[in-house]
Amino acid sequence: NPLDNNQIVGNLKASIQLAPKWDLMLRSSLNMYTQQREQKRPYSINRYAKGFYKRQDISKQEINTDFLLTFKDTWGSIDVNASAGGNALNYQYRRMDAYVDALVVPNVYKLANGVNNPLVKSYDRNKKVNSLYGVVSLAYKNKVFLDLTGRNDWSSTLPSQNNSFFYPSVNSSFILSDIFTLPKSISFAKYRLSYAQVGNDTDPYKTNKYYSQSDFASSAIAPLTLYNGSFKPEITTSYETGIDFRLFKNRIGLDATVYQTNTKNQIIEVPIDITTGYSNAVLNSGEVRNRGLELALNVTPIKTASFTWKSTINWSKNWNKVLELADGIDNRYRW
Repeated sequence: NPLDNNQIVGNLKASIQLAPKWDLMLRSSLNMYTQQREQKRPYSINRYAKGFYKRQDISKQEINTDFLLTFKDTWGSIDVNASAGGNALNYQYRRMDAYVDALVVPNVYKLANGVNNPLVKSYDRNKKVNSLYGVVSLAYKNKVFLDLTGRNDWSSTLPSQNNSFFYPSVNSSFILSDIFTLPKSISFAKYRLSYAQVGNDTDPYKTNKYYSQSDFASSAIAPLTLYNGSFKPEITTSYETGIDFRLFKNRIGLDATVYQTNTKNQIIEVPIDITTGYSNAVLNSGEVRNRGLELALNVTPIKTASFTWKSTINWSKNWNKVLELADGIDNRYRW
């Protein structure tokens, strides 16, 4: 099975200092490859009595272009780091399959050497995502930290009325051992609290009725998945809080985390009654909640100049619950 592969990977980057506190980064990257795959089967084997030849031509190209404007300054006791940028993703995939299942001349592996005309199929997968985002990081005397982010994506795989989605995040942490006067046995103490959202799109070609290519000339195959022209982007919302304690010059450490994650409008395919003319349907699945607790205990019972013994004990617990199902289905995914 011969394989001919050609790939180009590269990027261009420019960093410009616009002013003493302002920097601009421009970047573009390319990942492109073409492949030619062949399958050759000779005469006189059980499955292909008169031979077989198949050829695949594959091309993939992904271009990412982004910019980032950064500002850094110190305002009294507050360190400020702010950034704003954007990204454009262009993804293209194309595959062409052609084969003949009987050869006229043995050991001549050409599509033109088939007893019958080659059977040809093509596959396309194209996607574009444009994004704008911003980040603000604040630090007060290296004791209190606050990070604010926001991002908006526009995806070609979503319905036009729902192809824009925004998701923010807030992360904070407090170095308690520097803010308060704690007992000397406490080497370090930090409390953290965060909120974050993450948006997600889906695979291409789920918003309209797309026909597949048939093995027969001038014909097509009707899709088996019912499209959805109004589904929404998937949004995952997370809440997390935790504390990090270290005692006796870091000989004992405890890290505790409590979190909750809610995923809403997950884009899935569910089975439906085949009498509708489809076997699956694309829809938003409702809402799922995931709660958890994680504990990590780090202990250093022995520490000398020539020998150190460290032990880590982890424990975690998860609780998952389906809060809401999509309209029209029950817990057995029946339409």
